[in-house]
Parts: sequence; C-alpha cells; structure tokens
Amino acid sequence: MNNTRIEAKLPAELAAQARAFVAEGWATDFNDLLVEALRRFLESHETLPKAGGRAGVDGDGLSAGKPGANKGTS
Repeated sequence: MNNTRIEAKLPAELAAQARAFVAEGWATDFNDLLVEALRRFLESHETLPKAGGRAGVDGDGLSAGKPGANKGTS
C-alpha cells in the first residue's frame, strides 16, 4: 500500500482518549487508530460528492444542518 504522511493538530482531550484506546488494545498504535477512524468516517459519508464537489458545505467546512454546523454562532 502506498502511504501519505500527514500532520494534524488534535485537541488534547481527543488525543488522550485515542492514546487510551491504543493502551487498552483497541488498536495496534496511534496511526492505525487514526487510519481506521478516518476510513469509517469516509465510509459513513459516501453519499457526499466524490470529486471536487463541496455542495452544501459552508465557508468553515461544515455542512449546513449537520451537528456543529453553527458552532460558535449565536
């Protein structure tokens, strides 16, 4: 498999939860946990446009009507 290296900033609490899952044996390492989480996220959102489409996505990258879409707004 051809791999691509990425870098991400995670909230400290989320990173701690992920490390706890690895320590409890739910994943072999942090990388495997992130790969599986991303794979599951993408599979659960397969109805989104595949190439170049951002229909229904507003400027902050969140889809209107989705949980958290209006986060931080009054």
